[in-house]
Amino acid sequence: MDLMTIIDAYVAERQAHDTAERSQVDKFRMSDAGKCRLMRYWKRQGKPASAPISPEALRQMQAGLILHDFLGQVIAAHFLTNGATRLEGELQDEHRIGHYDVWVQTVNGSILYDLKTVKGKEANYLEKYGKEAKRQHQYQIVSYASLLDPRPDELRVAYIDRETLRVVQEYQVCFNLLIQEVHADWDILIGAWNAQVEPDANPDDTWECKFCAYRDSCPSCVK
Repeated sequence: MDLMTIIDAYVAERQAHDTAERSQVDKFRMSDAGKCRLMRYWKRQGKPASAPISPEALRQMQAGLILHDFLGQVIAAHFLTNGATRLEGELQDEHRIGHYDVWVQTVNGSILYDLKTVKGKEANYLEKYGKEAKRQHQYQIVSYASLLDPRPDELRVAYIDRETLRVVQEYQVCFNLLIQEVHADWDILIGAWNAQVEPDANPDDTWECKFCAYRDSCPSCVK
């Protein structure tokens, strides 16, 4: 058996295991905050994907998970040597569940980090033109912060080139500026779920449809 086959078999097994674990939890994923509400509704509903993830995409996802864990350890090691505490873990309420990357508490306050690994082309684009974190990533970290007690003093989204570990951009996200619209987004989605009525699709530009697992069966998908 060649090495590529071994790697793909491992990644597919991990994906199947993670999918099985998630399917046992009847809640919305907080990592999907800000994304198309119809996609999130179908995902919680357990609707089968019409556009399966490619082996290449699965490998990229697995590599991102490994890199996330490593970067979390690096950040924690830095702050721990300066007397800080690293907290990590799962957050959930009645309808939502999620896992934040790194939350450090120092003598000067606490910082919640959300780490995003990106490929070379996206890294270059963000470095040249990125003025703020992507909307869904801002919604995600604000969603996490809304369930943390005490609330973190700073929210930071960092984009990291997965090839070089270069921090392409690091943005501060303002909780107070976004919390009302983040709450509104979740309220629409949760209200639709409680009524068992599919919400309207609201993808963030065509890129979201392009990579959506339901793009081949969604009448609202921008082909």
